[in-house]
This record gives sequence, C-alpha cells and structure tokens, in this order.
Amino acid sequence: MTQSIGIGVPVFNGEDYLAECLDSIAAQDYEPLDVLISDNASSDATRDISMEFVERDTRFRYVCQPQNLGAAGNYNYVMTHSNGSLYKVAAHDDVVGQGFLRLCADALEAHPEAVLSFPRTRYIDAEGKPTDDYEHPIVWTHATSPSGRLHDLLVDDHWSYLHLCYPVMGVMRRQAAVGTRGIQAFKGSDKAMLMELALMGDFIEVPEPLYLKRLHDNTSMRAHTTGEEFDLWYDPDNAGRDPMPVSRLTRSHLSAVWRDDLTAAERARCTFEVTRWLFRQRRWRVAGSELRNAARKRVSPAS
Repeated sequence: MTQSIGIGVPVFNGEDYLAECLDSIAAQDYEPLDVLISDNASSDATRDISMEFVERDTRFRYVCQPQNLGAAGNYNYVMTHSNGSLYKVAAHDDVVGQGFLRLCADALEAHPEAVLSFPRTRYIDAEGKPTDDYEHPIVWTHATSPSGRLHDLLVDDHWSYLHLCYPVMGVMRRQAAVGTRGIQAFKGSDKAMLMELALMGDFIEVPEPLYLKRLHDNTSMRAHTTGEEFDLWYDPDNAGRDPMPVSRLTRSHLSAVWRDDLTAAERARCTFEVTRWLFRQRRWRVAGSELRNAARKRVSPAS
C-alpha cells in the first residue's frame, strides 16, 4: 500500500529560491503528498510565492507564524503539523530531484527495519547548476542492535553519516521522526536527531544523487560564523546564552540513550559508545572548557 508523505518546508525570507524548491516537490512522481510551508514571519515575497502554489495545488498548505520561532522551532513545527505516515523536511533553497520520494519510500517498504532512507547528494550553485557530487567514505554496517548502529554513527564524525548530516534531509517514518526531540536549539542538533533515529532502526541509502544541495552565500553555515550567531538563528530566545555545542550534544546523546526503551545491557553498551565518542578527539576537554567558562560568567564580581 502506498504510504502518504508529509513534507515540511520551513522558510524565512526565502524569495530567492523557494519557488524552485516547491516546483521540484510538485513535480515528484509520488502520491499522496501533504506539503506544509511554514513561513517564519518573513518580510519578503515568501508569502506571495507560497500562496501561488496553494491556490493551484491542493496538496500545498501555508502557515505564517506570528513571530520568528527560530530555525529549530520552525523545523519542529512542520514536523509535527504535516500529515503522512512518512515525513521529509525540504530546505527552501535546495531542490528535490525527480524520483527522490518514490525511491526513498520504496526503500522503506523493502526494509521494514529501517526508519530513514535518503539519496546521495549533488551540489548545485546559486543558479541551480550542478557543480559536484558529495563523495565520502562512510562506515555503516546495518547493525541490528542500537549499540551497533551507534558505534557506526559515533566512530568518527568524519567517517560516518554525521559528516554534514545530509541523511536528515531524507524520508523518515513519521512515528520515528516525532519520537525524537527534532531539531534542538544548539549547533549540531541535526547530529543529535540522527543519533536518536539510529537508536530506533536502520538507515538505507538510495544510490542516485537526488538531493540537490544548493551552495550559496546565505546558507546557514556561511551566514553565521560564531556560536552566538548560530544560537540566535536556532532560537531568538537564546540571546545571552553561552554557546556550548559539545556539552549540549553530549548531554543530548546521553539523555537519548537513557530515555529510549532499551534493555539494561543494551543501554550500558550505548552509554559506552557515547562515552567513547566523548573521549575521542579530546571532546571531553572542550566540554569541560565550555562548562568552566559558563560557570565563570554566572559568578558576578563583588561590588
């Protein structure tokens, strides 16, 4: 039976590329679809572009947030409010290649133990022209246990799906997606979401390069250069908070292991994998430095 796919399109001031993204979704050879565009209080033509699609295609819906929820809040809004037994987030400046949804849905149908399927990545420039394919050696053994999948994911960010986190743009089982904490309000929370998904099931890669990742000057990685800027992008309420990405990612990993429905033995093995990840590349020293700096700032000098 064909499963419905809910597609969330979180967007803020996306007039430059939004129409191309929505065109690529409308052209997919897969039904049924529910496409929810969440406008994060944009000040440009995002609403007008979105309404053009809503008025001509009943599969599209549009919501304008009364205030900027931040990137994390807007992502989580579309995840929880779109409809479908499967779910995909679509970045407003990227393009969904023809066959993306069908092939990913077919992969999940063929692999009931999997919670996520995703195609390979092809880079495009600001004008939408292909520039290069993302090629990277990845360690993924399709382990049958949560600890085995965590081992593959956390063995080294450079050699796992955590490198650039492109799988998070794939198609997920909705039950698995909403079972995570979504995108949290700190840099690297896409890694945390993939880690939570790995606790639940396998990942399946579709060999075709159908995720067209646009590289341009206003991508989040280029537009934000400091930890403080990233924190504000994720959540405007983070103003004044110390950016502590390693500490927060470590806490997120450990809390995911301890809140998941695991046997005591498997929870211990997963905790070991997270601890081993923390001690690789001296992350523990970075986390310790983050915590010390935050503690110093909380201590007010005597007046």
